[in-house]
Amino acid sequence: MIGTDGSSNALVTARWAARAAAFRNADVTVAHVVADDTVGATWPWPTGRVPEEVRELAERDTGGVLARSVATVAESGERLREVRSVLCHGRPVAALAELSRSAQLVAVGGHGGTGRHRRGLGPVSRGVIQHAHCPVAVIREEPGHTSPPHRPVLVGIDGSRASKLAAIIAFDEAAWRGVDLLAMHVCHDSEAPPAGGKRDPLLVKAAEAILTRSLSALRTQHPAVRVHHLVRFWNPVRQLLRQGERAQLIVLGSHGRGSVSGALLGSVSAAVAEGARAPVIVARHR
Repeated sequence: MIGTDGSSNALVTARWAARAAAFRNADVTVAHVVADDTVGATWPWPTGRVPEEVRELAERDTGGVLARSVATVAESGERLREVRSVLCHGRPVAALAELSRSAQLVAVGGHGGTGRHRRGLGPVSRGVIQHAHCPVAVIREEPGHTSPPHRPVLVGIDGSRASKLAAIIAFDEAAWRGVDLLAMHVCHDSEAPPAGGKRDPLLVKAAEAILTRSLSALRTQHPAVRVHHLVRFWNPVRQLLRQGERAQLIVLGSHGRGSVSGALLGSVSAAVAEGARAPVIVARHR
């Protein structure tokens, strides 16, 4: 499913999602939500509800939003089963979250059409990450700035249930794209050595064990995918963003292990989605 607002970033998202759907042999649903406050919900209507004719006018005004995204998907060149469009009224986050119940993946742009949130993660994208019932892809790329296809997929691993789902998604994506997989474990700040200190080899060994344990079964299922382990210290967001500069896709769990060793918390996932240039998939369980 694609959530669209008609912006240039939304059209890039539509092209990215078309390829993701082709990988999965899935249908594509393009959804646009007309927020009630954009159709006069704040006016004191006599009945207490927005008149139907006002809603219809809003639908006519926003019909082009869906049409542009549907056309972008159709023109992507991907072999897709079916492309449909859905126009909803209400709160965008709630509506998209409800639609996500029947989706394999939701793709949203990292920012909307206005300048207010262009440098950060827009409120709708952030809300969908938090409330969707399936994995969420956040696309912040602009037209003409897509990631080179030879770059690897990067996945954050901390041993949690959420990161195990992230690993499954990352292996599939790497296999579909025919690229390497970079599996990174970022040690929690409390575990890392003090500034200028030596890294404890036992800590590095423990991190390697987490990566091996989390990926062993998946490596057997995907023997063609070359996997590289990365162990880093300090500031998970910074480390993931830094390595993500060399990746075409970043995959993270929506929640991590907390204060023990992984630190791939929901706040980290949101921060990476907000700052990464490459697309980010946040793995969410149904």
